[in-house]
Amino acid sequence: MASPRILGAIKSAIGSVGSLSAGDPVIAAELESFLVAFLSVTIVAEHETDIRSAFFERCERCGDADLTSMMKKSLQKRFWTPGVAKITDILGEFSDQARQAFKSAVHGTPSHAAWDNLLQARHDVVHGAQVPRLTLREIDDSYSKSLTVITEVRGALGL
Repeated sequence: MASPRILGAIKSAIGSVGSLSAGDPVIAAELESFLVAFLSVTIVAEHETDIRSAFFERCERCGDADLTSMMKKSLQKRFWTPGVAKITDILGEFSDQARQAFKSAVHGTPSHAAWDNLLQARHDVVHGAQVPRLTLREIDDSYSKSLTVITEVRGALGL
């Protein structure tokens, strides 16, 4: 499900840069660069939280508090910067059926490419890239397409 906070931030960012573009394109480009950096980090952090929450929700179904606690701690240690391959691997630890359902629904799709674009943009920011590889419009498009990945994780887990 799309986050109203993220959608609002994207809309506001596009509007702000658009209003500056005619008056001062250099400042508009610089502002866009900062906003793309902020949004890519924010979006990936939210996606990471959403996916981790889905895994936790599935763990809680077993009804064993100790086992659930162990699984949550294990996932917290292993699950960061969640690429599609890592998500697929963790789903495979739940069941091969979950892994296959996710893989067939996501791998090689526009949502997979969007997810990878956002992760790469975040990676660039945290590792000091000077020029973002996405525009605000591409962030907007990637965000909306990447939501399918979260939906498919939840579906593969039977949530």
